[in-house]
Amino acid sequence: MSSNINIPIMNHREGDILKIKTYSIIAFSFLLIYANTVAADTITVDNNGNENYTSIQQAVNNSVDGDTIIVNKGTYIENIDIDKKLAIISKSGNPEDTIIQALHPYDHIFHVTANNVTIKGFGLKNSSSGSGIYLDSVQYNTVANNHLQANGIGIYLWGAAKNNILINNTASDNSWSGIRLSPDDSELASNNTLINNTMVNNKYNFEIYTGYENASMQNNIDTTNTVNGKPIYYLVNVSNITLNSASNAGAIYCINCQNMSIKDQVLQNNSQSIALFNTSDSRFDSNILSNNAVGIILFNSDNNTVLNNIVVNNIIGIGIVKSTDNYLSNNVANSNIVGFDVHESTNTELNNNTANFNKDNGITLSSSIQNKVNGNIANHNGGGIKLFNCSNSLLNNNIANSNRYAGIDLGSSRDNILTDNIANSNREHGFELAGSDNNTLRGNIENSDMDHLPDDSPNRTSKNETKDQDIENKSFIDSTISAILSWIYPNNSPDNDSNNSINNFLDNISDDSINVYVHPGDSIQQAIDNSSSGDIIAVHPGLYKENLVVDESLIIISKPREQTETIIQAADPEKDIFHVVADNVTISGFNVTGTDKSGICYTGSGGIIAGNKLLSDRYGIYLKKAENITIENNNASQNGCGICLTDSSRNKLVNNEVSYNWFKWGKYRNGILLKNSNNNKLTSNNVSRNWDGIRLENSSNNELSKNAVIDDYFCISLRDSNNNKLLDNNVKSIGYSFEITLGKSHNNTLRGNSAGFMTEVKVSSGPESTNNTLEGKQHIRR
Repeated sequence: MSSNINIPIMNHREGDILKIKTYSIIAFSFLLIYANTVAADTITVDNNGNENYTSIQQAVNNSVDGDTIIVNKGTYIENIDIDKKLAIISKSGNPEDTIIQALHPYDHIFHVTANNVTIKGFGLKNSSSGSGIYLDSVQYNTVANNHLQANGIGIYLWGAAKNNILINNTASDNSWSGIRLSPDDSELASNNTLINNTMVNNKYNFEIYTGYENASMQNNIDTTNTVNGKPIYYLVNVSNITLNSASNAGAIYCINCQNMSIKDQVLQNNSQSIALFNTSDSRFDSNILSNNAVGIILFNSDNNTVLNNIVVNNIIGIGIVKSTDNYLSNNVANSNIVGFDVHESTNTELNNNTANFNKDNGITLSSSIQNKVNGNIANHNGGGIKLFNCSNSLLNNNIANSNRYAGIDLGSSRDNILTDNIANSNREHGFELAGSDNNTLRGNIENSDMDHLPDDSPNRTSKNETKDQDIENKSFIDSTISAILSWIYPNNSPDNDSNNSINNFLDNISDDSINVYVHPGDSIQQAIDNSSSGDIIAVHPGLYKENLVVDESLIIISKPREQTETIIQAADPEKDIFHVVADNVTISGFNVTGTDKSGICYTGSGGIIAGNKLLSDRYGIYLKKAENITIENNNASQNGCGICLTDSSRNKLVNNEVSYNWFKWGKYRNGILLKNSNNNKLTSNNVSRNWDGIRLENSSNNELSKNAVIDDYFCISLRDSNNNKLLDNNVKSIGYSFEITLGKSHNNTLRGNSAGFMTEVKVSSGPESTNNTLEGKQHIRR
C-alpha cells in the first residue's frame, strides 16, 4: 500500500519536481501493528500489584510466541530481554506515563533477539551506555510511538537487521545517537523502513555506521524523519538531483546515485551529515558542517568534486575512503580532530584547502597512492600533513607551520615527491622521514630546531633549510631506537643523549660486529640455527617467506642504510612469523606481515622489539608470559590487535604507533590489550582509530602515561583491574561518550588526563568500581 508524496526539490532544470515514493503513514503503520499484535493470549503487567505480573521481564518469561503483553501506566525499573515473538504495548499508548528506566545503565532497556516483535508506546530512559531499544540482527519488528531519552543510543539496529519498521518515535537527549543503523558486512542488512521519527538534541542524531565495505544501504527512509526539525534526505538510486538551501536538510545520504548537487546546506549534530556511498560525478559546494562525527564522507565514491565547504568542530571534517578520482579545493577544515582524512584511496587531489587548529592532523593520507596535495595550509595542528603507508604522491607548495609535532610526516611511505613546501616552527620536525624510502625532496624550506633527514643527506644544512637541491632520502630504521644500544653496548646508558640517535646505532654496527649476513634467497631460519648465543644477524633488504623460531639469545636486525624494506611474510599463515622462546632477543627493522597468528610472539625475558612495522596480522606483537621486554617505536597497525600482553609483567611500551586495529579480525579490535599482566609501563604511545584504544583486563599496578589515545571508540578501558595509574594521557573518543571506562576496578589513580583544551574527560564508573582517585579536569558518571 503506497502513495506518491510530491516533495519539491530544485533539479538541474528549474522547477522540476522529484517524486519520492513513500509509505502511507496511517494505513501502513496500522496494518503492520495489527498484524503483529493479533495474539494467542493477552498478559497484563501492573507495578502496583493489581495484575499477575509486576515486571515486564516476568511477563516475557511466562509468555509464548504470539502473546500480547499490555503494560499499565507507571514507572518500571528494569532491563528486558525479548527472545520470543511478542507484542509489548503500553495500555495508555502514551510514552509519557508508561516509563521504563534502565535498572543497569550499561545494558539495553529492550534487547530484542527475536523476529516479529512489536514495542509500542513507552518512555525509555537512562540506559547511559546502552540503547533504549536494541534490535540484534532481527527482522520484521515494529517499534512505534516511543520516546527514547537520556540513553547512550535511542534505537539501535545492529548487524543483519532487516525489514524492521520504526514509526512515530522520538529520540531526544541521548548521549550518542538518536537512531543508529549498524549493518554488518552482508547484503542482509537492508530494507528497514523509517517513517515520521523525530531526533532532537542528541549528540549525533542520525547515524548509519559505515565500517563495512559490503553492507547494504538499501533502506526506506523518507523526509518525514527529522533531525532538529529538519528532514533527512535518504536518496537511493537517483540521479540529476539538486538539493539547495530551500530543501532545509537535516542530513543527506546518497546511495548508488549519480550527478548529484548539494550546496548551501547548514548541517550539524549527525554521525555523518553528508554521506556518499557508491555515488559518482557529483558536486558539493558551499556547505557548512559542524559538530558531527564526520562532516562529509565519500565511501566507494568516484569522480566527485568538493568545493568551498566549511567543516568545523567535527571528529573528521572531510573523509575519503576507498574512493578514486575525487577533487577537493578551497575547503576550510578547522578545529576538528582531523581536518581531511583520506584512506585507501587513489588519485585524490587536495588543492588550496585550509586545515588549521585540528587536534590531531590537519591532513592525513593513509594506505593511498597517486594523490596530489598542492597549495594547502596546515598550521597549528597536532601534525600538519601526515602520510602513512602512502606512495607515488606529489606534495607541492604546501605550508605546514607551528604544529605540535611534525610539519610534514611521511610515516613509512615511499616514492613520493615533495617540492617547494614550507614547514617552519614546528615543535618537533619540519620534515619527518623515519621509516620512509625513496622519496624525493626539492626546494623545501624548514627552520625547525630539529629536522629528521639522514645526517649524510646534502639537504641538511647549517640553517636547517632545504632549497633548490635534488636529494633522495635513504631508508633507515625508525627513529629513537636507542634501547638497542643498551643491549649491544651495555656500558652506554640509553638515557645518555649521545646514544639516543639512530645514527649512532647504525655507526656502531660495523662489519666486524655482525656475525651473519642473510641475503635474498637465503634462509633466515638457517642463519638462526647456525648462530651462537649473542650473535648479530643482519638481513639484507628483500622479501623472505618464512616462519621463524628463535630459541637462543640473538640480535636480528635488517641491514641498515639500505633503500628497500626488509619484508618477512609468513610461509604458513597458521603460524607466528617470529616465535621467540629465548631470553635477550632483539628484533628490529622488519616489515612483518601475512599471518593469522602473531607477527612477533615473545615468550621470555630481557628482549627488545623496536622499529618494526607489523601489518594485517591477528596480533602485531604478542607477549605471553614475558618479562622485561622493551617494545619501542614499532608501527602495529591494521591488525586484529596491535600489541597484546598476556600473563606478562615489567615490560615497557614506548613511542609505538598503534592504529586501525579492528577491520580484519572482528573479535579482537584492540590497539593495546593487557590481560592478567601487571607492573607494565606504557609511555608516549600514539593509539588511534581502534575499537578499544588501550584495554586492561584483570591487570594491576600498571602505569599509562603521556599516551595519545585519540579517535578510538573506547579510549582507555579497565575491567577487573586495580591500582593502576593513568597519568597525563590525551584521550578523545570517536564513539561513545566516555573516554575512560572503569568496570569492576578499584583503587586506580587518574591524574592530568585531557580530552583537549578546556575539554573535560568523561569517565564511566559503575557502582562496582570503588576508591578510584580522579584529579584534574575529569568528570565521573555512574
